[in-house]
Amino acid sequence: MDRTLAPEIKSLKEFALPQGSFTTLANGINLHQINNGDQPILRLEVAFNAGSKYDKKPGVSFLTSKMIQEGTEQYSASSLQDAIAGLGAFIEVQQGVERINLTFYLLTRNIEEFLPILEQIMHKSIFPKENFQNIVNISKNNIKVNLQKNSVLASQEFKKLVFGENHYYGTAISEENLDEITIDDVTHFYENRIKSSFFEVFAAGKLDEVS
Repeated sequence: MDRTLAPEIKSLKEFALPQGSFTTLANGINLHQINNGDQPILRLEVAFNAGSKYDKKPGVSFLTSKMIQEGTEQYSASSLQDAIAGLGAFIEVQQGVERINLTFYLLTRNIEEFLPILEQIMHKSIFPKENFQNIVNISKNNIKVNLQKNSVLASQEFKKLVFGENHYYGTAISEENLDEITIDDVTHFYENRIKSSFFEVFAAGKLDEVS
């Protein structure tokens, strides 16, 4: 193979996006789904209107997203991760301006065993006080490190110029913001914006194997 020569460029002959579907379940929850792929794998995303735009104190949504895996009524933080991993699954938690998204990847055949774990996270997280300050300290250190990066500083300044310093799209969380947040602030946010809140579900993968 002559690596000094670029590979031949070929145009795509056919390209088609998989068709999704939308259903409102009997409990009023919106379900968006795409049945696609050959492997028995499922991507399940639960989206809550719980982003930083709903903060009464800057940083509450952010810390809530960090604390949500720190234990439930049934599981400690470590046993929760073990239970998820034991089903061949893993979790990603994304927090943004508009939403907190819980995204799970798992084998389709394990969905029935997995749903009680999801229910624990969504409705029975306990936010242990002994873990809270550790999460705050880690988050403050991450902020300190990020503020040494030109890309982060440029992004923050750009958002301020576009949206204004007082708009939720133009603000950034500071170490001082996190120091002002209590565990009660986080618990209250979880109770109102996640546990008792409307959410939407997005599912993709080998859905024809889901009963």
